[in-house]
Amino acid sequence: MVKRRHEPKRGHGANDLSSLNNLATSLARRDQLDEAIRTLEAALALEDAGVSAASRAAALSNLGALVLRRGRIDRAITLLREAIALAPSLANAHTNLGNALAARGEIDEALASLSRAVALAPDDPVLHDNLLVHLHYSASTPRSEALAAARRFGAMAAAQARREALAPAAIVDRDVTRRLRVGFVSADLRRHSVAFFLEPLLEGLDRDRVEVVLFSNVARPDEVTARLRALADGWEDVSALADREAHARVRARHIDVLVDLSGHTAGNRLGLFALRPAPVQLSYLGYPDVTGLAAIDGRLTDVIADPPGSDEEGVEPLLRMEGGFLAYRPPSPAPEPSPPPSAAGAPFTFGSFNASKKTSDAVLAAWSRILAALPEARLVLKDAALADEGTRELVRARLAKHGIALERVSLRGPTPDLASHLAAYGELDVALDTFPYHGTTTTCDALFMGVPVVSWAGATHASRVGASLLSRVGLGDLVAKDADELVRLAVSLAGDRERLASLRSELRSRSAALMDARAVAHAFEACVREAFTAALARAPATEAPHEVALPDREASWRTLRDGTRMATPRALSQMTAYVLEEQRDWFEAELPFVRRLLAPGEHALDVGANHGVYALAMARAVGPRGRVIAVEPARIVAARVRASAEANGLACLAVEQAAVGDHEGEAWLATGASSELSSLASGEAPGTERVPLVSIDALVSRASLTDVRFVKLDVEGHEIPALEGARALLSRDAPLLMLEHHHAGVVNEGLLAWLEASGHALFRLVPGLGVLAPLGGAAAADPFLLNVFAATPARVEALESRGLLSRGVASDDEIPETRVWSEVLTMPHVARLGDQRSFGARDEGQAQHRLAIELWGLAIDPRLSPRVRTTVLSYAVELAVASIAGGGAPPDVGRLLTAARLAAMDGRRAFAVELLETAIVLLERNQASLAEPFLPPSARFDTIDPEDRLGPYLLASALEAREQLRAFSSYFVATEPKTLHALEAIVKLGFADEATERRLSLVRRVQRR
Repeated sequence: MVKRRHEPKRGHGANDLSSLNNLATSLARRDQLDEAIRTLEAALALEDAGVSAASRAAALSNLGALVLRRGRIDRAITLLREAIALAPSLANAHTNLGNALAARGEIDEALASLSRAVALAPDDPVLHDNLLVHLHYSASTPRSEALAAARRFGAMAAAQARREALAPAAIVDRDVTRRLRVGFVSADLRRHSVAFFLEPLLEGLDRDRVEVVLFSNVARPDEVTARLRALADGWEDVSALADREAHARVRARHIDVLVDLSGHTAGNRLGLFALRPAPVQLSYLGYPDVTGLAAIDGRLTDVIADPPGSDEEGVEPLLRMEGGFLAYRPPSPAPEPSPPPSAAGAPFTFGSFNASKKTSDAVLAAWSRILAALPEARLVLKDAALADEGTRELVRARLAKHGIALERVSLRGPTPDLASHLAAYGELDVALDTFPYHGTTTTCDALFMGVPVVSWAGATHASRVGASLLSRVGLGDLVAKDADELVRLAVSLAGDRERLASLRSELRSRSAALMDARAVAHAFEACVREAFTAALARAPATEAPHEVALPDREASWRTLRDGTRMATPRALSQMTAYVLEEQRDWFEAELPFVRRLLAPGEHALDVGANHGVYALAMARAVGPRGRVIAVEPARIVAARVRASAEANGLACLAVEQAAVGDHEGEAWLATGASSELSSLASGEAPGTERVPLVSIDALVSRASLTDVRFVKLDVEGHEIPALEGARALLSRDAPLLMLEHHHAGVVNEGLLAWLEASGHALFRLVPGLGVLAPLGGAAAADPFLLNVFAATPARVEALESRGLLSRGVASDDEIPETRVWSEVLTMPHVARLGDQRSFGARDEGQAQHRLAIELWGLAIDPRLSPRVRTTVLSYAVELAVASIAGGGAPPDVGRLLTAARLAAMDGRRAFAVELLETAIVLLERNQASLAEPFLPPSARFDTIDPEDRLGPYLLASALEAREQLRAFSSYFVATEPKTLHALEAIVKLGFADEATERRLSLVRRVQRR
């Protein structure tokens, strides 16, 4: 038993630097930047000899990144250099320093830091992203170097994708004239420049020809997010999903063409694209260059931004949109253009509102020549980075170095809103584009406000976007070919006051060419169809693994969360069909464990495969170098598994239509109401079919299958004969076994005795942790525990070494101090309860409740050993239950919900339902008061802010958890009025998610029958 001495220590523990660093990160994710900064500054100010240099460096790096987000660039650089001095190999500190240096225009120094970060952590895609983005700001970096960096990223991403062993998507419907399903993936479906160009495109698309699905990676949605969602035919939030899970979402939508809108910018999902979830994948809009991914089939552009002949060998092909590749949407409301300031007698004023990092020394050198030629002219620079005094001083020094008198320059920081930002263009006569990285939104904004822009076209897309935009409004003559021409054009335009006045009044109407959303949408669709047609030519029908006929008229295709397509019964009266429709997966917690258990190249058996949920998952896990044999006695069911294997391109999966026993021959299969309930019969009778009978040993021998690592056995009470027929396999390979040991509510004690007598130790899955623990205790008696695992000592040791199994109770010395409390306090629902920092000191029940939550934090920490995690979870359940007993009457609802969550995680599902039933009664009677931190009964509610609706939040969370826990699926309780009442209540309370709405729809269909 874990002793009370593992309760968090006072003093040092409360101020632990790593814990506070984690707290600051959590606060920052919620945009509570000032609180995050104060937390870290206070922590770093403490004198603590026990803090390692590495911990202090990590905190300094984090603080540097946070203050950079607040625009305090000089302070950020100081902090980050201090972090690097303490820990020179801390890659994040180098990349954060690079970002800070770039923000104030020191591009060469920034690139050195960013390159150092990549060298220190070459497998971190975020570090590659930062370097690739910032290479565009440098006028001195050779193009070959930028392409090499992109290819290095591509090679890394491809290697990571291969480890996932997911089959690439293929084209299912080859009709090129049909309505195409086009998906867009972006983190910028919010108030962001990308959204300003995307929104008009979506409005302009012909929805009879294009179906739009948006895959949002937005962390904090806003009103623009809501507008974009309303424009989409489908919406998927993938912000909290790993690439593999997001891959399944894309596959489930049967996307024909998937479009990346981010490239290497922040929040991108290039790792998802590397997994090839769609047959055609394109890059567009958000990034001005190649991604380096071989999985990107083309980049959308136009003939000016990327002229014919500019295609580069070995990178994604160019698809040129006729007329221009951007549809501009100005902010609203927008002020009217004002006359040029020089017309009213003010000094002639040039300006640039581009990011300071784009204003390199080469740019300042060219602009200094313009100002030298016009001694009375002024220059206005405007950027958020210029709010920082240190950055302004640096810019002044750089201007002075190029001979630009400081009294001729005005440095402006950000304006409070977009309308005032646009109004600031009224202070300019002419805008100057940056190079080699042109402006895009800034150029469009300037033209819309009547301000002409002078640009210099280079050889790359990033250095030609300005030329593309200017040509569309009839200002192609303001695009220079070199620095000399740039100076000449700017000086000449400054002298043509009549033309300037005319442009001031004409450019807004001319900007309509940039805002022709229908034309841009038409060109976009044409390029998308071109890419789709090209993909058809590359992949003839015989190569498309998804074009597989269903094996019978009673079958239909269903898609799981991981993208697997399964041939299943059509009728929802069949258990498999209903469960997969409801949950997009099988209901057992063992399935995700099996997906983690098997590694590429391994061998496994699924005996009693039914429709193949486990077999298909096992085949995906072992990949093309592994082998899986699925054994299913029912002829039509086995045929469906074969069809599913073919549809998913899983050649490693073989299907054997047979029953298993201890000898060879024939048997009679009694077919149940659902295929899951079919079992062997003693002889021929109504409702039986004759099936082959094989032993597992004979099956494995015929298949020449060796080194079998895992066997799933589901034979409805006939396990012992099946195991008797597998003695040679068990002796030779000692695979991990997974068996159903419950039949009709009765534990098969004879099976457990057989396994123990044959030298196997027995384990159960701890569902909340995804690890195996010794079979025993209260969870072993839970009626929801269907499966046990059995392993020999050698297999136990191997699984323990992989972090998949715990074979004992951790000692006190193995259990670290808890550090989760500070993060718990930042959960949205806890933050609504007021200051809780001293919670736990009032009485024994409160102390038990707090410690239970803190131990939960240890239990979910994957860095700890399974033995520690299972030990502290078990103890957390005991403490949570004890805190309820000591909490008075009626019991505290928060403690009931916490205990229910912990009990469910530990596998005590029936007990969790009892706790939830009590909580629901109290909540429905308004007898619940809440004033202390707690864990919601399911993790989904951890990130939901109840705002001022804490009561509905509590009731919805309890009802949802009860419905998920009291039955494996609503299939078993769909006819009960209680089920319908609970699901409708969750929706009415306003906290339903897609899974709840899907479950409610099915229950309503059943009750209408």
